[in-house]
Amino acid sequence: MITVIAALALLAAADTGLDHHGEQCAGAVETVDSAYVDGIWRLRDKALVYAGFHEDFVMQARRDGEMRSMSIEDWIGGWPDDLGSNEADVEAKLALSQCDGTMATVRVDLAVDGNPRFVDVLALYKFDDEWKIVAKVYQAQ
Repeated sequence: MITVIAALALLAAADTGLDHHGEQCAGAVETVDSAYVDGIWRLRDKALVYAGFHEDFVMQARRDGEMRSMSIEDWIGGWPDDLGSNEADVEAKLALSQCDGTMATVRVDLAVDGNPRFVDVLALYKFDDEWKIVAKVYQAQ
């Protein structure tokens, strides 16, 4: 527990570049909220997902001690068009962890029906004037 508290204190004290690039970096959090939280979890809307995820996105998952990779198409390509929404059941806390104006990481603490489900770390790059999610790692709760 002390290690976690110390790590959080170090993270809070670190120079994340957020003050210097705050306005530029706000778009990273907005992209995660729209494409990931709304697109994947709340509204289950493929158009929102494809608008915010880079075509070369990769999710890294550790399962049973082994690493597995998944593309965005592997992840949502098989969704039926009438999957339906989860809007009332999903709560997400988003925190911009790092940003230098062209690269960012956003932490998402996700709960469904009031129960913590995942801690996600999403990496984004800025392409021209658009933030795109390029990678995800996560931990199930």
